[in-house]
Amino acid sequence: MQVIRPYLRFITHGGYYGEGLNAIIVFSACYLPDSSCPDYHYIMENLFLFVVSSLEMLVAEDYLIIYMNGATPRSKMPGISCSRMLPK
Repeated sequence: MQVIRPYLRFITHGGYYGEGLNAIIVFSACYLPDSSCPDYHYIMENLFLFVVSSLEMLVAEDYLIIYMNGATPRSKMPGISCSRMLPK
């Protein structure tokens, strides 16, 4: 948990919408680690696991994900290769 602590601001609970408890989850790329970081893949893998475990607690049924990356340097934006971390 210590390795991802500096980056935990990248995911926030934005509230609920609709008639039920439909969660709004906000991802802000500007708080992600720079891809030149020595442990970048390890950090991103652990952040992904944190997101999965957090969503289980926040999401009752439906949810809305908002991804923001305006004015974020390209080196902090996750690439397509990050999708390889999905469980098989």
